[in-house]
Amino acid sequence: MKIINKKWQNTNLFNAFVLSSLSLIVSFLYPIIFYETTDDPLYRMISTGDFNSYIGPDSHVNFTSYLYLEFLIFLKKLIGFNYFWDLCNYLITFLAIFLLSYNLLKLNNKYIKYFIIILSILHFPSYFVSFHLTKVSGLLVCTSFLLAINLCKSGIKLNKSLYLNMGVILLVIFLASITRLKASLLYVPTLIFCLIPILFSYNFSNLKKSSKLIFIFIFIGTMSLFSILLWNANVSYYSRSEIWKDFYSYNDNRYQLMEYNNFRDTKKYVNIFSKTIQPTKNIKKDKKIERILNAYKESQLIYYGQDKLIEICKKLDASKNDCFFHKDDGNEAIISKILTLKEKTLNNSKKNLEKEFLKYNYLEKIDKKMNEVGFTFNDYIVMEHWYFFDNNVYSKKQLNDIVNHLNINNFSKQFGERLKFSFRNLDNSLKKQFPLGSTNLYLILSIFCLGIIGFFITSNLKNLSYSLYLGISLLLYCAFIENFIKPLPNWIYFPMITILISSQIIYFSLNQSDSVSIRKKWIAYSFSILFILLTSQVLIQDYKRSTSHLYNNKVLNSFFLNKNNELKNKIIVNVGAHIPAGDWCFPFKNCTLRKEFKFTGLGWTTQMGHDLIFYKENNIDNLALKLVNNDSFIVAIDLYPLIKNRLAKYYKDHYSCSIYFQDFAILPRSDNWNYKIYSIKSRDACTAN
Repeated sequence: MKIINKKWQNTNLFNAFVLSSLSLIVSFLYPIIFYETTDDPLYRMISTGDFNSYIGPDSHVNFTSYLYLEFLIFLKKLIGFNYFWDLCNYLITFLAIFLLSYNLLKLNNKYIKYFIIILSILHFPSYFVSFHLTKVSGLLVCTSFLLAINLCKSGIKLNKSLYLNMGVILLVIFLASITRLKASLLYVPTLIFCLIPILFSYNFSNLKKSSKLIFIFIFIGTMSLFSILLWNANVSYYSRSEIWKDFYSYNDNRYQLMEYNNFRDTKKYVNIFSKTIQPTKNIKKDKKIERILNAYKESQLIYYGQDKLIEICKKLDASKNDCFFHKDDGNEAIISKILTLKEKTLNNSKKNLEKEFLKYNYLEKIDKKMNEVGFTFNDYIVMEHWYFFDNNVYSKKQLNDIVNHLNINNFSKQFGERLKFSFRNLDNSLKKQFPLGSTNLYLILSIFCLGIIGFFITSNLKNLSYSLYLGISLLLYCAFIENFIKPLPNWIYFPMITILISSQIIYFSLNQSDSVSIRKKWIAYSFSILFILLTSQVLIQDYKRSTSHLYNNKVLNSFFLNKNNELKNKIIVNVGAHIPAGDWCFPFKNCTLRKEFKFTGLGWTTQMGHDLIFYKENNIDNLALKLVNNDSFIVAIDLYPLIKNRLAKYYKDHYSCSIYFQDFAILPRSDNWNYKIYSIKSRDACTAN
């Protein structure tokens, strides 16, 4: 056994390379590798000059350091290769997985190699299959964490090995910070609750507990410092340009409104607003019901189509017998039935009444406060659907006034209330983050499963306790972050799982046992099968998404090919990402669609210098007005009636005109909804109020 272990030790580098290569090979067995969101393909297009035909390769990308982009642009100019964005990112990902595997193998536990093989086949390929820079940054954070732990474990001696290891750690932290600005800060809480039990439960050579504490602060402090310095460097870089100088402040306010506050959640951040509404207890039941029903009637008449109204009716009708309508029945007849059913529901349950009343009371409050600065709740909903290019309504000053007026960014005053809300709403938050059948749930269960395996293969209860501690800590963190900021997307959540699994493997190596009964081994093997099944859910989901992206890509390519002549004379306004870049731009594939056709996106690129240049080159002074009754513009937008009706109200409020949507094209998608493209028409002239 000693000979085998020694042989394995001597080949750690080779084995780590093989396992990392295996992860990459597995990823290329999928129908297609793809970008996790629309962010990364847009970053790539900006860096290569494919974003639009008026700008060449550019280093202005809001969440990636301009230094990294300038480096990629330099390589492109030097060699003429158009895929350095993908090549460098995949090389960094490969390097991170290689270093992670190598340092896990260095722990020299006879069972660890089996976990690494499982991870190499079922876990690590996801970083290549569904690429996202935040995932890569999180993976690099995990790698730096493991490097630092191994350095601490082996003892700190002033020699060449120490300098080399420190250099590698700093390089990995730098790469984590430069590829996705501030992303490494997202993982600091995860690192802290993983690190503390490891560093303070065991005596590593040459390190006392005080030294370990210092190590924690140095490691996390260095990571935080890199992120902050690079972020500030980006802000400084942007401020030098006339068309970019306002972007960061504008984007920060947009984030505060869109990303970090969900105003439609009942009483979520009630302390943001001054208490100007009569307390709930002092309002009679009949008055509450009346206000709720009036709000229902107004919203449904304005915003919903007949199909949606019938769907609402069926949800409210317990018997399912009263919601069948003739084609001649108008919306008002359906709404009348909805209100009858709603009133019955509210009367039958005090709890439902209070919940609904608080909701509409809260929305009234928000709308009232927004109106004080010339904004409406409808304007907010339109903005939330990425339709916020109109400088008459969504100017830098306007967004800043709203954020300040609502006191959104005053985190210190909100902290106590949000914390209380988090505890009260813990069960709902967990249901949102970990619904039954979700990949997130499978992954958190894999953490608990790994703890059970560790317990049986080491006969040490500490391993199980540590896994329970990690899993519960992550559950609470996800629940609290959902209430403090927003639900964690899977491209942030997934690297956290990598960190937790790596931490568990480290912890197991510190609690090895040479004598484990055959019975316990077989129990461990049984749970290993379960661990494999749970872990594999990520790749199964990735495979479904890969197939979906490939199908959608064929649909889009066919559409642009068949409509080529017609589209050449159009400006395609892509609201948010309703023709997602992730469906027509893939790693190591041609992504020139935006250059071949005139695209402008109404997403996070709004008010970026790229869009401002596009507007200038196409003589667009007010895009909101240009869109109406102009055959040169078509709009890709959500299918469901809510946003169309919201936009109709938006134009009525701000431009005193009645718009409607004329179908231009419908493209079927693989995920049960369609791309839909319209031209916007108006029955009367649109004039700014």
